[in-house]
Amino acid sequence: MHTFHRAERRKFMRRLGLFLWAAQSFAPTPAQARTFRLSGPACAMNDDVQARTITAFASSSEAKNVVADICNCVALPANFEIAVTAESHVNAYATVIEHQRYIFYNQAFMESVADRHGKNWSGLTVMAHEVGHHLCGHTLDNIGSRPPRELEADNFAGFVVGSLGGRLPDATAAFRSASEAGSARHPPRHERIAAITAGWQRAARVRQSNKEQFNLITHNGRPNGTYARVVSEFVNEGAAWVEYQHGRSAFTFTEGARDPEAVYLYDRSREVWLRITTNNGAGVSVGSWNRGKADQLPDTWMPLDPVDWR
Repeated sequence: MHTFHRAERRKFMRRLGLFLWAAQSFAPTPAQARTFRLSGPACAMNDDVQARTITAFASSSEAKNVVADICNCVALPANFEIAVTAESHVNAYATVIEHQRYIFYNQAFMESVADRHGKNWSGLTVMAHEVGHHLCGHTLDNIGSRPPRELEADNFAGFVVGSLGGRLPDATAAFRSASEAGSARHPPRHERIAAITAGWQRAARVRQSNKEQFNLITHNGRPNGTYARVVSEFVNEGAAWVEYQHGRSAFTFTEGARDPEAVYLYDRSREVWLRITTNNGAGVSVGSWNRGKADQLPDTWMPLDPVDWR
C-alpha cells in the first residue's frame, strides 16, 4: 500500500482543489433550474430548434466572459440573457420568450469555447453567429431563420473571429457540416462561407488601419556581456508584427492568438512565444515569454529574461 508523503499530500490536495473549482465554475445546481416554453422556431446555426418546453440553468461566469468578448468587438452591450441547457444535440440557439431575448447553450460546448488555451474557433463562430442574430434584431418577430438573416449573422461571426485574432480557416471551419444546397431557412454553404469571409476580411482591414502598437521594456546584449534596457515598439503591420528599436526593425512575429488581456506573438526562427498585455491604457505593456511550437500556445509564461529571451 502506497503511503503519501507530506509533499505528495499537499500536491494532491492542490490538484483536487483545482478540479473542484473547475467543476463548480460550470456545473449548474437544481436551485437554478427554470422552465421555458419555446413558442416558435429558434435560430440555430444549421437547423432551427422547434417549439417545445425546456429546462435551463443560470449561466457561468466563463460563458458571460465569452459573450462579453464577442460584444466588445462591436462596442455594444449584450441585449439578451444566456442560460445553459442539458440539450446535447444543439450547441447554441437564439430566441425570444415573453419579450426577453435569450441564447441557450450546451454546457460541454461552452466549456470548449471558454478554454483560452485550446481555442475552439469553430465554437466561437457558432456563439458569435447567435449573438449576431440578437444584435441585428433577427429574433424580434420569433419566426426563426431566413437566408438573408443567416448571412448577416454569418458576416457578423466572421468579423468577431477576425477581431479576436482568428485566422480565416478558423472562421470558416464551422461550416464544414453546413448543407451544400441549403434550405428555405438556411442558405447554401458557399454563400455562408462567402459571408463569413467578407466579415473576417472587414475585421482585418479595421485592424490594419488602426495600426495596433504596444511598447514594452526589454533588454539587448552588449559586447562586454552585460545587457542594456531598451523600449521596444511592437507594431501590427497587417501580415506580421514587427519589433522596432530606435526606429529600426529588429524581429518579426506572427500573431498566434489573442484574448481580452493580451496578444500572443510567435517567432519561428527562434521558436519563441511572446505574450504582450494589451489592457494598459497609455502605459507600457508587460511582456512574458516561453519556448514552444507554433501550433501550441504555452501553458505557462516567464518574465522577459535578457539572457534566455535574446
